[in-house]
Amino acid sequence: MKRKFSLASVLSLALALLMALSLPLGLASCGKGETPAGESSAGETTAQAEETEDPSYRCDLPDDLNYGDATVHILYADCPGRNDEFVSDGLEAGQVSAAVYERNIAVESQLHVKLDMIPAGDEEVAEKMKLDISGGLQAYDIVANGTFRAVTPAMSGQYLNLSRVENLNTSKSYWTQGFNDLITFTDQDKQFLASGPVAISMFRFVFLTLYNETIMNDRHIPDMYETVMNGDWTLDYQLSIIQDLYLDKNANNKADTGDFFGFVTGNASSVDPYTVAANIHMIIKDPDTKELSYNADAIPAVSDLCDKVQLLYNNAATYVYQGGAEDWAGKTKNIIQAFTAGNAMMCTCLFLDMETEIADLAGMSYGIAPIPKYDKSQSRYYSYVQDQVTSLGISAGIGDADRQAMLGAVMESLAYHSNRLIPPAYYGSTLSLRFMQNPQSKEILDLIFDTIQFDFSSTCSNIFTGCVIRDNLRPLYSGKKNNVSSATRGWESRITKLLEGYNQTISKLD
Repeated sequence: MKRKFSLASVLSLALALLMALSLPLGLASCGKGETPAGESSAGETTAQAEETEDPSYRCDLPDDLNYGDATVHILYADCPGRNDEFVSDGLEAGQVSAAVYERNIAVESQLHVKLDMIPAGDEEVAEKMKLDISGGLQAYDIVANGTFRAVTPAMSGQYLNLSRVENLNTSKSYWTQGFNDLITFTDQDKQFLASGPVAISMFRFVFLTLYNETIMNDRHIPDMYETVMNGDWTLDYQLSIIQDLYLDKNANNKADTGDFFGFVTGNASSVDPYTVAANIHMIIKDPDTKELSYNADAIPAVSDLCDKVQLLYNNAATYVYQGGAEDWAGKTKNIIQAFTAGNAMMCTCLFLDMETEIADLAGMSYGIAPIPKYDKSQSRYYSYVQDQVTSLGISAGIGDADRQAMLGAVMESLAYHSNRLIPPAYYGSTLSLRFMQNPQSKEILDLIFDTIQFDFSSTCSNIFTGCVIRDNLRPLYSGKKNNVSSATRGWESRITKLLEGYNQTISKLD
């Protein structure tokens, strides 16, 4: 394992807390078939699992595996929010860094291997793997990349079918089952990518609503904790409480970033959570064959959702940052910085945003909530993970069965030891007290992560060349006129044709 590490920050605040939840929890808590497809539910913590000897948390790798200090090459995306998932600054750089370091050492010791972590630019990983496979070089064994960049290579045969790899059991609770369901195809359960607590981005890239408690108290708005827990946190309710909150703070007679707003958001990636939050699925799987198909029946629900979101976006008390240059998950900070500057009562953001802006948040009294439900009749909240979340797979260039089995063991060991070591490190951080300002915040964190849901048209939409559903919904939801009917008229035939091609390709993959 290389001893040159790339962790940029000493400790990640949001994750310190996320792990305080029953999370690894929630996202990795249930075996296959125990939750509805695409959803995740809260389960036992690692400690609870050990006390009850829950077999779903037990690593079943043979005790006598010994690969003679073989080197395992792991290619990973070296980019903010994901570059500290596999490498560490060492034992002296904080509890999280130490946990990642110890996790890697534990894997090496358990299997007698050496981990060689190979960084590459976010946009370079897939191309490097493709060239490696075509050239027969076998320079990369395990490849970790953002799902939005990994899904097309996965569906075109550049990753091995994990369900046939020896020593790998993705039904274990230290793998995220909702993600498994998302990326498993055909009645043979072909799975090419997996994720879990090994991916810190699984927590960082979750969207939430951040609100200023002081301002809400001054306006005598009912306690948001009660509103959320009672199931009353809806788009209609959010619109009702931001009404009349615009203030020309800089007195220049125009609405701009120097003013105060009830709600601050963006019309690019900040729009993405709404489809999932309303439990709408544009792409569905046949429950038996697991073939993908376009869900034309969802269009009326999309249109209804569009009406509500447009009311929110076009209200005078809402400020909308424009396009990817001003609103891009994990890269731009305009929205949360408007909040920390005291220019918004509430905003949409990622946990990653809170992590990077904790110094300014620390002096505020704030609370967190999920993205609001469509309406009160919706049975539960649904939380969206942005598609940059890291997924792991084994390069299809590795043809030797014995090496495949070794890589299966390495992936399994990484997942197991990540679940065992990293969450307690996050939980033990003293910074968690700055993030969870009260017990209610802890409960809302539980709620958000217990309700994470994966949706194919949101997480894997990049496979639809020229018709990326998630991206095409952005201007519809944030526009001034509901054009859903006309805008989506040609989607069914186009996407159906693309899906037929993918279904056929996947059915032929071994």
